Amino acid sequence: MLRALTARAPAFVSVARPLNGIGVEVRHNSTFGKLTASDEAEIEKAEARVGAKTVITRLLHDNQGELLTSDQLWQLAEPEGIKSKRFMKMMLQELKSRGRVHTRPVQSAKRTKKFGYKIAEPKVLKAEASAEAV
Repeated sequence: MLRALTARAPAFVSVARPLNGIGVEVRHNSTFGKLTASDEAEIEKAEARVGAKTVITRLLHDNQGELLTSDQLWQLAEPEGIKSKRFMKMMLQELKSRGRVHTRPVQSAKRTKKFGYKIAEPKVLKAEASAEAV
């Protein structure tokens, strides 16, 4: 049981205990509980994960010249690891509410209410615009 507890212990451990009622003794041990190979692999896998909003933003940025419908975006996002079309649409709505993505009606489908998604143009602040003009 002790081995099971120490196998997943952090690489740096601090232990504090009362010292004769007048203080606390603190010991640090950096050699206790070394990371195993499986722990390191798990950490690498966690660092390699990318969020859904990042994937969607990257896909829209790669196709910046054209509007992408949700169907077209789903065809690109599914191989990237997005598991659900509904979740992808929720992330698109959140990006839209934050002003990072704009929607425009697709020109060929005026009556079907199809919209395309596009990366929002960066906003130029008035102070930056006046500095560039000078």
